[in-house]
Amino acid sequence: MQYKRQRPRRRTPGGMRTNLEEGDMHLIEEHLYLGNIVAAQDPEALKEHNISYILSVFDDELSVKCDSLTYMQIRVYDMYDEDLLTHLPEAIEFIDSALGSGKGVLVHCHMGYSRSATVVIGYLMSKTKQPYEPVYDMVRAKRLIGPNKGFRNQLSVFAEMGFTLNAKNRKLRQFMVETLLTSDTFWKKWENKVDAYFARLELIESMTGELDMGAGYVCHKCGHKLFNEIHVQRSTASEEDEWVGIDSDTLSDGKESCGYLYIEPQKWMTGLLGVTADDGPGLIKCPDCAQELIEYNDMFDPFTACYCLSHKNLFKCRRFRVADNKIKIESQNELKLD
Repeated sequence: MQYKRQRPRRRTPGGMRTNLEEGDMHLIEEHLYLGNIVAAQDPEALKEHNISYILSVFDDELSVKCDSLTYMQIRVYDMYDEDLLTHLPEAIEFIDSALGSGKGVLVHCHMGYSRSATVVIGYLMSKTKQPYEPVYDMVRAKRLIGPNKGFRNQLSVFAEMGFTLNAKNRKLRQFMVETLLTSDTFWKKWENKVDAYFARLELIESMTGELDMGAGYVCHKCGHKLFNEIHVQRSTASEEDEWVGIDSDTLSDGKESCGYLYIEPQKWMTGLLGVTADDGPGLIKCPDCAQELIEYNDMFDPFTACYCLSHKNLFKCRRFRVADNKIKIESQNELKLD
């Protein structure tokens, strides 16, 4: 079912017909509507369809709001490297709360085509425990939609994790470094990206429950604790999702490793990050002995030219690296092997 008001035809920059020609909002399932910004700012239509909840998935502000409605907003651009994945649990909870009240909920972005469609698909995937393709087909049968490639990949990862977020999942942790710390969205300051990264990671780790961080890595010179095995980024030889530990012999095996560990940023580094993209790779010193430990790169491209088995699939993740000979494993008997 669609709800439409007449207006001049509009097209996307690429010439594709938009939902503005097809209707402002569509009923996807009982009380759940998917639509555009016009629908979200039409009090009469919202009242007519018993909609009391509005979930906005865009980077702007609604110019019309009703005091009687409950609003939630996820601020994202419609770009392939934007993060919707880590917001899905909050969005699902909001939609569930709305539907549980017996009222309608409208999920919208600017056009009702990509961002809001991704959230609706994610909600229905979680509800039906189905993968992306059949749920997309079901929603597409009711409204013209087209989640961008990045959002489609995020929904695939969501399905692989059992329709939840698991901080032990290697793909999720790599996704967060790739997406939240990318320089493609160049208007976002590097410091703001780091803050957003830690905020989202802390939320996911709090949702995971018992989280085994694995063996600790310390400064080889002074023994200061730096990071854990769960923070080390590695390619996996199999399709296993969970992070796995490796022993110190593998670190020095030239066939397996290039002599570096690529790691996730750590909170203790934040005050030491300040090199701009024009300055090239920066250096982070040990907070105890001041040994130069970690190189980081906030340029448009991460560190490149790494072909070892440990890092072959980690192109956008390779932003923070430390040489093997500058660290050691804190306690070998704590290392977890799957």
